[in-house]
Amino acid sequence: MSDHAHPHHPNIVTPYGESSSKCGYCNGARAAPNSSPDSAKSSRTYGLLAPSLSPTLYKYLLDSGFRRSGTYIYLPNNKETCCPQHCIRLGCEDWEWKGERKVLNKVGRFCNPPLESSEVDYREELIAYVRENLLRLNVDERMLRDIGIKKKGDVYTTSILNTLKYKHKVSLEASEDDFENKDEVESLEIVKGFINITLFRRFSVSSFLPSTTKNAAVGVKSKKISYKLLPSHLSLHDPSVHRLYCEYQQKVHNDPNPYDDDPHNVDNSGFKRFLVDNPFSDEEKDLENGIVLEFDDENILESFDLLGCWHLHYLIDEELVMVSVLDFLPDALSSVYCFYATHSIPLGRWSVIKEVEFCRRWRIEWYYLGYYIESCPKMKYKGDYGVSWIRRGRGWMKLDAEGRRVMKEEEESLWEEEKEEEEEEKFGPARISEVANEIGIVLQVREGEAARSESDED
Repeated sequence: MSDHAHPHHPNIVTPYGESSSKCGYCNGARAAPNSSPDSAKSSRTYGLLAPSLSPTLYKYLLDSGFRRSGTYIYLPNNKETCCPQHCIRLGCEDWEWKGERKVLNKVGRFCNPPLESSEVDYREELIAYVRENLLRLNVDERMLRDIGIKKKGDVYTTSILNTLKYKHKVSLEASEDDFENKDEVESLEIVKGFINITLFRRFSVSSFLPSTTKNAAVGVKSKKISYKLLPSHLSLHDPSVHRLYCEYQQKVHNDPNPYDDDPHNVDNSGFKRFLVDNPFSDEEKDLENGIVLEFDDENILESFDLLGCWHLHYLIDEELVMVSVLDFLPDALSSVYCFYATHSIPLGRWSVIKEVEFCRRWRIEWYYLGYYIESCPKMKYKGDYGVSWIRRGRGWMKLDAEGRRVMKEEEESLWEEEKEEEEEEKFGPARISEVANEIGIVLQVREGEAARSESDED
């Protein structure tokens, strides 16, 4: 994706300046000792209003540590704020996360209702699975002719390793990692020579048996998952979107739900400022019904101008269960906010998995998760999605075990008077001008009173 579709997109900003506010992460508990008579205002940021920005410039600002809330662009002052915030992103092409399969299988089990465990017996199929893996470990095929498997509930057990040890005098030091992953297998454990295999029950309609026959045999109706992409200003007109947002804010942030008082007279202006307004001119995108996304459509980036702010609707049987607010930028997808229904599926984690998958399909390099805060559990989780990268100093640091150690030490020594300083980086308006100059973009700075828009944690 490039900005070629908007070669004359103006870049207009009105400086708001530095500000202090109550920290939504620590509530002032991490404020600097004796730093201010009002420790409740311990969060320090620099902000500006940007009624118009090109996606290219915003992408560079994102890489420089900025984020946005509506048309308000802000940068944490990590030298003075109580909870230093670092931009975090995932590299999509080689991304791996060990929790991915577990989440997707929960989605699958919900969408394909489970059968009674007594209805299907997979012993023969699992005997073949165990035999195949032991043959890869160079076990003589003749020793594997008498594999036996017992079934108890959803767990299948074989003592073949003990048979090899005591009958054939072959001590095989096998581990769970020696067995190839299989979508049907939820877990495999080896305990005292016994191999215990637990299946995902949803796979009784999957690959062990023909899916069409099994579904029809028990009269199970699978739920349909669909995805729709809408420009933010069009998503606003769907009443179910704002209702879902209010329910989420009430559940997660204890905000009052206006639909509880007068469902026919609800003001959505705060929602509009926060998650609909943006600097990217999405009013030009006249797509009344949105774009129904298909994962095998790799040419969608050529078919539509996706640069700008969009709402990705997740639907199960046509019911809206989640909305991701996304900025499509050159070579990047930035998650602005995500809100969802109370559900048995871990919807937030599912959104990360599917959006990285979209990035891979459409050859988008980076997926941005917002800010990472080492000291805050509800923001630290963003570092749990496999290996990620956080912006630190003037570059990006890999958030592996060593990166986490570095971040923890920095958090613990936040207010120490003497510590090594890295190369000084420009802050606030100086950094914005520096970024614009680096990429050759003309920046129009308007003076005047700027009113900060309503912002939420992301």
